[in-house]
Amino acid sequence: MAALLTLCKQCCRQHAHLAYHRYDPVEWDKLTDLKGIPIGTVRGYLNSVEFDRLAAENILTVRPVATDNINLLKLAAHRLRLAVVDLYDLHYLLETDPDLVEERKKDKKGPHY
Repeated sequence: MAALLTLCKQCCRQHAHLAYHRYDPVEWDKLTDLKGIPIGTVRGYLNSVEFDRLAAENILTVRPVATDNINLLKLAAHRLRLAVVDLYDLHYLLETDPDLVEERKKDKKGPHY
């Protein structure tokens, strides 16, 4: 199974990583390298102290939404470059969320640019 969305480094809390679209990878070493890149977060979730501080100071460009599903669909549509997501939630949602399963089916045909 080809992964539509891929994880890069752990960024925040335990098991939280930044997900990106496999056709649009983002390389970074420290959180400040992500300045200006739209990052999806889930409203009300705590990330790391550093991540939340950088977001509050507008160093990180965060786009909060209600659920992980919304962020992952935005990634699939290239409306975000990154999204904070729990490792286990990502795998679960890619297998069970009907909209994400449909996106994975479309992705097997290749990139849609």
